[in-house]
Amino acid sequence: MSGLLYDFVIHVMKNVIVQELLSFQPGNYVMKLCETSPKNRRYKLFCENYFIFLDLQLQLKTMGILSCGMIRANTRHGCPLLSD
Repeated sequence: MSGLLYDFVIHVMKNVIVQELLSFQPGNYVMKLCETSPKNRRYKLFCENYFIFLDLQLQLKTMGILSCGMIRANTRHGCPLLSD
């Protein structure tokens, strides 16, 4: 499997400015990176569990960007999950 670095943001412990502001700061970094990517091309975005959460995945879906990652229990906002 291969990947391509499309863009990057240097983390400077300040609020990043994005067009679509989310309530979860790490998600705003993901949104900032996705602002420069082509929309509605069904690109796939893989995120570490610190950056991924349900609201972000729904926002990315409206932009035509598919996302994948492990959602933490405290960021799923009542979304039912299958038990082990």
